[in-house]
Order: sequence, then structure tokens, then C-alpha cells
Amino acid sequence: MERQITRRYAFAKKDLKEMILEWLRDKDLPVPANVDDATWDMDGETIALEWTAPS
Repeated sequence: MERQITRRYAFAKKDLKEMILEWLRDKDLPVPANVDDATWDMDGETIALEWTAPS
């Protein structure tokens, strides 16, 4: 008989935002200095962040 295992991962939004910024930095993409410097849209099926980079 095959055993099924259910897993659930939950992250605080701030932790998830930090993970996203770290992932983008690893790809050498420009990112805001910290999560509070960006506007985050985490509704629906996508996560979007927007910020104005200093010139």
C-alpha cells in the first residue's frame, strides 16, 4: 500500500519578500535595498514588486 504524505509550507509575507529579493540578487538583477523600499502586490496568482531606483 502506497503511503501519502501531505506537506504544507507557510511563510510570513516579510520572510517571503526577503527570499524573493535574495533570489533576484543571486541572479544579479537590480533590487531595492530592503523589502520596505518596494510596493508589493501579493494578491492573486502573482507577486509583483515595484520601486524607484536612485539615479
